[in-house]
Amino acid sequence: PAFASVHAELGIVYEATREYGRAAASFETYLRLAPSAADARFTRYDVQQIREAVIRNQRQGDKKAPKMKKSKS
Repeated sequence: PAFASVHAELGIVYEATREYGRAAASFETYLRLAPSAADARFTRYDVQQIREAVIRNQRQGDKKAPKMKKSKS
């Protein structure tokens, strides 16, 4: 998967620009293309944290950035 890392980098950019849905989608594409990547475990954790934070904020009607725990990625 030559382009898997592009999706990981794109996820980082989306996360930095607070486009969390797109960030999670990009990270998930990365994981689909490179499921055994060295950072796959941490990336899966990050995706889970992003998705949970987005859902939590939607339920609260909060438009602020999701509050996420830091991973070791």
